[in-house]
Amino acid sequence: AESLEKAIQDINAKNFDEKKVDILYQKACAYQDEVNQKIDKAMPKFSRDYWWNKAETMKVKMVPTRFGFGDAIEKLGEDKAVVAFGADITNSIKMNQFYENHPERKERFFQIGIAEQNMTSVASGFAKEGKTAFIGSYGVFVTGRNWDQIRTTVCYNNLNVKIANAHAGLSVGADGATHQALEEISNMYYLPNMHLIVPSDALETEKGTMAVAKIQGPAVIRYAREATPIVSKEDTPYAFGKANVIRFREEKEEFVDAFETKLASDYQFE
Repeated sequence: AESLEKAIQDINAKNFDEKKVDILYQKACAYQDEVNQKIDKAMPKFSRDYWWNKAETMKVKMVPTRFGFGDAIEKLGEDKAVVAFGADITNSIKMNQFYENHPERKERFFQIGIAEQNMTSVASGFAKEGKTAFIGSYGVFVTGRNWDQIRTTVCYNNLNVKIANAHAGLSVGADGATHQALEEISNMYYLPNMHLIVPSDALETEKGTMAVAKIQGPAVIRYAREATPIVSKEDTPYAFGKANVIRFREEKEEFVDAFETKLASDYQFE
């Protein structure tokens, strides 16, 4: 109510009619419901008959990789040289764990809003002054909208800016093409001084995030939204740039390369 009154004052709406606003709001809600119903009818309905949607056949624990990032950023926050930045979607990418249980860290967290270019530039300034700066958003935004700032300001100067590339690839699903990132790996890996990791599960995401925090220069931690299989263990060794080969099969006619995701046991080369 206070925000509405202030808005009315700001626009100098002397003839403001609250009843008309209520009517307009009701019409907007009705229209939104109508649009949602049309979208729901148009969207394909997936059943558990599909091999990729059968959690029970995977026989492993399922945890979103973003949880691993959240655990890591909370631990890294113990270092007062670490600062973190949000782009308005802090909770969904788990950047909020930096300060959520540690209110004293709020002074080291900066909510920039939906302004990825600004966020990257501000983080670069902190890194220039000796801080390790973590920025984060959905992958399509945090490696796309600010690509010039990452390339020119962060990478050319080899600054300690770490990029939380959340909701990577197609893992945002129904959010649609505007939120799906097909290019973040190709956009990032060839930049000068850049380090990029694509962890296999939540445990490796935590280990990988801790590892790149110690590396001098820019880095990207690419992780997903949906729950994915845990394929490693707490004591599985992690070294940046070295792979843990869990299973190897010689390439054959029906070879399938399972990148980042463990295939279901009843996968039939569909």
